Amino acid sequence: MSNYGAKVSKSGKSITSGMIEDYALNSKNAGLKQFLKGSVPVTGNGTKAETTVMHNLGYTPHFLAFIRKGSENKWYPIGHDIYAADDRYDGIAKTNGLLLRIKPAPNGQAYTLYYIIFVDKVE
Repeated sequence: MSNYGAKVSKSGKSITSGMIEDYALNSKNAGLKQFLKGSVPVTGNGTKAETTVMHNLGYTPHFLAFIRKGSENKWYPIGHDIYAADDRYDGIAKTNGLLLRIKPAPNGQAYTLYYIIFVDKVE
């Protein structure tokens, strides 16, 4: 077995340690790799508020997404059929883009959507 790659040890720990908890980074361990991140404002139309963030990766990637309603100081996760009170927050990754949707969304209600799209493919 080869012993090469990128390694960063934690303060006070040896770079030659074999203990995973002694490393801040070790390229032998899997980790999600960020492709694209950002935020986008959307406004409710009385039925829904939605946007599609294009990534054009050609496959379905992993993602994280969150929503903030108006100027509230709370962020809610977006996933497949996540409910917060009477609101439904959907995030659907497709081969060319990430659909982010809020239902219902009162007419004129402002939202901010924050997303991170990873290079890693959903398998």
